Amino acid sequence: MLILKKIKQAITVLLFPNLLMSQMMMDHNNHLMPMIMTETTLVMNQNIDILPNGCNEISELRFYTIKAGVNYISNQHDQFGYNVTELNVKPCSKVEITFENEDQIRHQLMIHGLPRYLYPQGMFHLEANGGSSVIGTLIVPPDNETYLIHCDLSRHAELGMRSQINVGEGKNDIPGIPMVSGHLFPDLYLEKPKQFIFFGTFLSLILYVLFAIKEKRVK
Repeated sequence: MLILKKIKQAITVLLFPNLLMSQMMMDHNNHLMPMIMTETTLVMNQNIDILPNGCNEISELRFYTIKAGVNYISNQHDQFGYNVTELNVKPCSKVEITFENEDQIRHQLMIHGLPRYLYPQGMFHLEANGGSSVIGTLIVPPDNETYLIHCDLSRHAELGMRSQINVGEGKNDIPGIPMVSGHLFPDLYLEKPKQFIFFGTFLSLILYVLFAIKEKRVK
């Protein structure tokens, strides 16, 4: 019976994708929508009106447009970026984010560390194919906290797609946020040819000394 049920689900996905999408979107009882999917976008764990524990009401409505792409690179070592690298909202705010992908490849906007009783895996997730945009809403908790925003696609975060959202007074800045915080373990970049020459000469000298010491011991 379980195999037949899986086969039926697979046939439904193939033949009636719009029906599957509508089923994923519908949750009229509490308006927590685990997944909203189109051909070019994805919204996961949207929360329209469920208050987090400790919130008696929505404190404010905030609207942000966050753009992603190569046009928002903050330094020469990155390849991607967000136009906004820090958001500041009041506790218990309802935040609507319009995510615009200006590149030709897929990008994501993920917020981590949210309460798991309200956001599965503690995550809010927006995703858009190149040239697409998507809108999602969440309600932040009442505590002073700083949450990571990033793109979870392979190496996109390491290449510049990092941001943060401060709730209330926030906490410590998250390391590696462009134009906000430094890296926890900064990379060493040799940016000028003279630096490469110096490094190569220094390494050669060390090897020469070690080789000379070894030859002396052999004799």
